[in-house]
Amino acid sequence: MNEATATRKRVWAEREARLVDAAVEIVAAIVARDRAELAAAQAILAMADERVSLTEIGERCALPLKEVVRLKKLRARP
Repeated sequence: MNEATATRKRVWAEREARLVDAAVEIVAAIVARDRAELAAAQAILAMADERVSLTEIGERCALPLKEVVRLKKLRARP
């Protein structure tokens, strides 16, 4: 194998390693986000159990009502 071929293979392998690392970071971030959203949904349900309206929950958390409703619906999934 000549030096140019070896260089191309090395560059390709380094790129592949960077892409694998990036893919792992993406999946880990998505898993963390999903867990955080489920925790937020659980907290929203706990506040709702205290008879706090979704509008007030949004105001207390500085979230738009649409986001509070979206998060609340996460707990309704099977």
